[in-house]
Amino acid sequence: MKLEGCGVRGSNLPVWEGRPWFDYPLDAGAPGHEGWGTIDAAGEEVDGLACGDRVALLSYNAYAAYDVAPASGVVKLPDALKGRAFPGEPLACVRRPSGGLP
Repeated sequence: MKLEGCGVRGSNLPVWEGRPWFDYPLDAGAPGHEGWGTIDAAGEEVDGLACGDRVALLSYNAYAAYDVAPASGVVKLPDALKGRAFPGEPLACVRRPSGGLP
């Protein structure tokens, strides 16, 4: 995904404070995990998502310019949210019976 933004969780704050129990430096874009942006490329096995789709995602490096996420952690955003920030974290609280995201 080409990222437009990423939300900030309370769990991000200890990393930015330099707490000693983290291994620094972190990977590029870490610890961002509730991003939104546009799909830039998709694997052959991915159904229902395509290049150019605007999405919210759960990943691990969403403070970077680009990030990779499994299709199960990506949700296409409706046109009504075009141009609006939409952190992916609320999606982690909603599960389909199959265990995937809505």
